[in-house]
Amino acid sequence: MLVLLATLFGAGYMMVNVQLVAYLEDKGYSSILAASAVGLQGFVQIFGRLLGGGLSDSIGREKAVTLGAGIFILFLALLYASGLVANPWLVYAAVILFGLGGAMPMPALMAATGDIFQGKHLGAIIGVMMMGGFVGGAVGAWLGALLVEAGLPP
Repeated sequence: MLVLLATLFGAGYMMVNVQLVAYLEDKGYSSILAASAVGLQGFVQIFGRLLGGGLSDSIGREKAVTLGAGIFILFLALLYASGLVANPWLVYAAVILFGLGGAMPMPALMAATGDIFQGKHLGAIIGVMMMGGFVGGAVGAWLGALLVEAGLPP
């Protein structure tokens, strides 16, 4: 189940991440704003991982993952709104939420894996989970491009 979660999360995350610059440019934003938004998102991930790990220990694994997923959904809503209303601040607010919501679940998932599976095989189990996330990311990037090329509205 954890492998499936990591795979689906990787797919959803990369489906958005790979197409973000193209989406913003398509909505009329400059390429420099789109690229800087992606850079900001990557930088904010540092703090999202730290926050996710701290929350995982203080409020619990499930609540930390749920909070991260909620922030990610809020990011999607802001990103959609930034496509309707040309406002660079809305884009920056969205990608800050993207960085936080995209990074927060990972520490909680790894800690939950350690809670469930203990012993000498934990590293292999986490490796399988990570591989699921990488496969999901590859499929998500491909699927996102396929949907964009098919002309489906974002």
